[in-house]
Amino acid sequence: MNKEQETILVKSFFVKRVQERVLHELFSPKKRDQALYRLDHLYKNMLKNEYLIEITPPNSWYEDIYDLLKKHGAPDTC
Repeated sequence: MNKEQETILVKSFFVKRVQERVLHELFSPKKRDQALYRLDHLYKNMLKNEYLIEITPPNSWYEDIYDLLKKHGAPDTC
């Protein structure tokens, strides 16, 4: 992903208190893995709650996830 898109993504969906840290780590080749690991394990503390919805198991079928996103107003390119 390019730097501009990642910045927009972080500024849009991450809570204010972690944005600068996440951006710093994402753009640092040595720390990028740490940022992604933290997002994977601590997403509830990093992402804005207003954008989180629970996807009930089994949640591995992409068409079900796509339908759920569309139901909540995602565009065709989600």
